[in-house]
Amino acid sequence: MTNSSTPRTPWISADYAPSGIKFTGAQKLADSGVAPLVAAARGYETLESEQVKDFAKQHRLGNANSKQYNQVATVTQYADALVLLWYSADQVAEAHRRSQPPIFTSMQLRPGSPRRNPATGKLMKYENLKDQPSVIDVNPGTPLEWYSSSPKLLITEGVIKGDAALTAQLRANGIPEEELQNNGLTRVEAIDKLGKLMMSIPEEKRVTILSFVGVANWKNNEVWISMPLRGRQLLLAFDGDIATNYNVWKQANDLWGYTQGKGAIVNLVDLDIVDFDDKVANLIDEENAKSTGANTPVKAEKVGIDDFLVRHGDWDDILARLTMQLPPQPAIKRDDEPVGTWRVAEDGNSVAAYVEKEDPFGNKIAQWVTQGNIGGYIAALETHRAPTEREVETAVFGEGVQEQDVPSSSIVRIHLQWLNEDGDEMTADVTGPSTILADPPSEWHKRKADIPNSLLIHPEWPYTGQTGSSWLKAIKANRDTPLREHVSWSAMGYVPVEGSKVCAFISGKTVIAASESDRLKTIPGVNEVVLPGSAKFSLPVVDPEPGTDEWKELVRTDLNTLRDRFITKGAWTNKQIAAAVIAGGLRPTVPVPNTTVLYAVGAPGGGKSWTVSMILAFWQARKTWSNKMLPGSMKDTGTSVEQALAQTNIWVMDDLAPSADKRQSEMEQSKLGDIVRSVHNKTAKRRSGTELKAREVFEPKALLIATAENEHTVNSVRDRTVILNLDKDALNEHATDMVEFRDHDATPGRITVEAVQAYQTLAVHNGWANTLEHIVRGAAARYEEVARKVITAVTSDGRKIEGKAPDRHIGMAVDLMLGLLSIEVLAEMVGDKEWLKLLDPKKKGNLLELIAQLVSGSFQSQAEVTPGRSLMEAIRLLIASGRAHILNANDPGIPPYPNGTPFMNNQMGWRADSQDKLRPLGTSIGWLVGDDMVMLNATNAFEMAQRAYPHLLPSGTMASVSFNSVWNEGLSHPRYTDRDGNRATKVFRNGGKSQRGVPIHVDLLLNDELPEPEAKPVEVESEFD
Repeated sequence: MTNSSTPRTPWISADYAPSGIKFTGAQKLADSGVAPLVAAARGYETLESEQVKDFAKQHRLGNANSKQYNQVATVTQYADALVLLWYSADQVAEAHRRSQPPIFTSMQLRPGSPRRNPATGKLMKYENLKDQPSVIDVNPGTPLEWYSSSPKLLITEGVIKGDAALTAQLRANGIPEEELQNNGLTRVEAIDKLGKLMMSIPEEKRVTILSFVGVANWKNNEVWISMPLRGRQLLLAFDGDIATNYNVWKQANDLWGYTQGKGAIVNLVDLDIVDFDDKVANLIDEENAKSTGANTPVKAEKVGIDDFLVRHGDWDDILARLTMQLPPQPAIKRDDEPVGTWRVAEDGNSVAAYVEKEDPFGNKIAQWVTQGNIGGYIAALETHRAPTEREVETAVFGEGVQEQDVPSSSIVRIHLQWLNEDGDEMTADVTGPSTILADPPSEWHKRKADIPNSLLIHPEWPYTGQTGSSWLKAIKANRDTPLREHVSWSAMGYVPVEGSKVCAFISGKTVIAASESDRLKTIPGVNEVVLPGSAKFSLPVVDPEPGTDEWKELVRTDLNTLRDRFITKGAWTNKQIAAAVIAGGLRPTVPVPNTTVLYAVGAPGGGKSWTVSMILAFWQARKTWSNKMLPGSMKDTGTSVEQALAQTNIWVMDDLAPSADKRQSEMEQSKLGDIVRSVHNKTAKRRSGTELKAREVFEPKALLIATAENEHTVNSVRDRTVILNLDKDALNEHATDMVEFRDHDATPGRITVEAVQAYQTLAVHNGWANTLEHIVRGAAARYEEVARKVITAVTSDGRKIEGKAPDRHIGMAVDLMLGLLSIEVLAEMVGDKEWLKLLDPKKKGNLLELIAQLVSGSFQSQAEVTPGRSLMEAIRLLIASGRAHILNANDPGIPPYPNGTPFMNNQMGWRADSQDKLRPLGTSIGWLVGDDMVMLNATNAFEMAQRAYPHLLPSGTMASVSFNSVWNEGLSHPRYTDRDGNRATKVFRNGGKSQRGVPIHVDLLLNDELPEPEAKPVEVESEFD
């Protein structure tokens, strides 16, 4: 090895200009010997203050008030900064496996003018961007084959050191300097070129370079799960102070033991050792050594691998400086701790205090004295919360948490350890609400902490009083093992992944993610304790990698099976139901909020619950759901249903049946109505808890399905549901085969998984937000055209609908249709032309049109049940039942039609007595004026009608609103076209006096059916008719 003060690498600052790297950043890369091509592949860039705004927008760092934006702005305030992108090694491997360019995981800044840490007074040469994960990095050009099978791995601190080592390895293996220049390549092009150069190195000489942010950041990392270590040589190239710095030595020692336990052959690259020739030269003629420019490192000088490669040696020297063991443990420097400090001992099994005592000569000396024989550390903090709308929209972890003020709870896990009587190490994990960290251990059981029995029987447990507080302070201060902070999700569905650009998806215990590391980071929080039966929503395993030929072939097979079972051999006589079943089953896979409520109606045994079980077949891994086993019941409490709707992707309220108990029936109708409105309107019921503090709000997110023997009695509830009419002839001869298919074929569940994987794959290529905007919302716009055309077209008997806005039902149709988008996306990816034909709006009888027709039926029936018509129907029934009558305006003592038939007067509430004399029944609610107009007494008529027929005029309906609707719907007498301002009544003469009443045409009360608005008939064709 030859030492020289002259850099051993040929690059200068200007060589990095094609990559946009300049100033202090370019100088640092040149000084560290990083090849321009290696730098271009990583994506280093120089950032100046005037670029911060655009930089923050590009990388979604938030507005000027966000922590990340402020950090970047402060760092670049006085000088430029070098941006360092960190790539999680497992995610790089995953990206190359899918033939996609890797995406960086974390960002770090190297300020040209570093700030001083106010706590330590040291300059912060590097700053990690706030709230970003620490990763084990590889350069994104590292091929998959290197990650999984290179015979050697080298670990160092920092990506610049790692890239310097990679550069030295390339040069040592014959890659010429001109090939390592960057001649205007983009990052993706540089990654591709670098990967090819690395693959040209013989397999036996390959050394994969891994980088840590700091020596303590190797623990609890997903890379160790996916990267095979057994039989591979692991080289630890920590900085040269490993022999003098206890913290560096301890981390190296722990890593040594951990990786050796996983089968690695571990060696240390000893950057402290001075070569024999250098020692001799220095001893014989120190002045001569200086005159020749020798730069002999001194023992214990802190030399990084980049410094070494630039100034002291080459790649072969690195591989020659391997030792079989670490240097002796350096002394622990604790003397500067203040007296009274409590600390966990170095072995982690006890706690000691730094106390001051007098020696026999009266001198005060300080020493560490054991205070408790239980040590430990805080292992993890787990926050339990639901994702925000912004997180699902952007896939950015934490987006919108502050603005939305998301309810959450926090759980802490405290790892404790001690030595038993035999000297064996014992461990126990205490878990509980994070608030126990504010209490001494003697109080933990009162805070519902889970304390293992092995700890409870320890003779010193629990520590109390001041001892307990000091002991806990020591536990909190112990950072030898980094604290893990993660989120467990209190809702299934799409959730963000910290450090990822794509959302993961949860159903039961199943996590579907864009990569294995994303899957491991995603923690389902809806378990059997929180929601009994939640595991039943778990989904089948789909083995092939999404996007591969094997995956596409599986998707083709599943799509064919689904089409054959649900469409070609569908069990429903009405194809509209089949379309709704598929759309409803897959609607939760679409990454936008849903407001769909399906309402299955029909007589007992008609197939309501059976049909719902077919929808739920999309949400099971094996035989789980049936007509007798559905997630929820109409007997569940309202609060429990609200909670389930906030936690799951799909939920059922089964079996709203008529009840002999009127009060119970009304309560169930009211509960269902409240929940339907909540789901449709995306609103949650707020409640007050103790001390007038608001309790957690359960915002609905699941698709809701209700089953009942009759439609809901309240018009406004029916108006917010997609009604599935299932009478005794709803199912055909294929129903029996469908049961076998549901129970023993996992195709629907696999389709659910494949649909989620398809959206994730598109998002990896196009970005999550772009996928939602261009694919999902673009489809919604296309579907709206279909829905609007069908729903606004005709009534069931071919006449145009007038007087009722169709927008709500159009919206419901589009929301349900979006479930078919999952089929469309899969069909596009695998080229399934048959499915694409079924989903083509230009084809007759397409599934989109069928769903629109289904919703149109609900719209048609609701168009005929407006507030004004409901009031008129209630008044007509009230008179027909004998509880009210209409008076003659000229002479109240005689029947309304003195010369009319008995039937006509019967219709006005008059009946013949035993002497055949007509007499009024019940209470007077209006007057007949002339031959064809009834002036209704607004107060009497409404109050009696509402009391008698609450299903037509539910509680809360206002008389003024209902009578105003009579005018707005054109139900008032044609003689009156103008109102008196906002009043619903008109003045008329009654017995010579002026009175006010609501003018109604007598036909509304005489006819069994209310008059219908006129429209031209329009025909709609369907190839399924």
